[in-house]
Amino acid sequence: MSKQTIGEFLAIQRKARGLTQQEVANKLGISNKTLSSWESGRSYPDILTLPALAEIYGVTVDEILSGERSDRDKDAGEITERSQKKLLKNAANRYSVKCTTLAGIGIAGIGLFVLALFLGFVAI
Repeated sequence: MSKQTIGEFLAIQRKARGLTQQEVANKLGISNKTLSSWESGRSYPDILTLPALAEIYGVTVDEILSGERSDRDKDAGEITERSQKKLLKNAANRYSVKCTTLAGIGIAGIGLFVLALFLGFVAI
């Protein structure tokens, strides 16, 4: 946990939400110079201000203190990707089973036709 890391994280979160330093400062009841000092790494936010900052930026206090989004959020994206790949694989398997079944039915039909032709049940 370094002042620079926390400050950079706060600046990134503020800019990602399209907020100015003045807008965030007004919401927190502080001066924009105080917010600027946090974002530049010259000082830390007050401990009582952290929950409000977290709410404004849609992050947790732990994420602010670590200066990065939690692994839980990263894992959520990976789970979604894995789920999508699994769904596609399952769909491909179902398609493959259908194709194999239809091919088997076709081959069986041709076999029965040839057998019936051989035994004289079908006249050409």
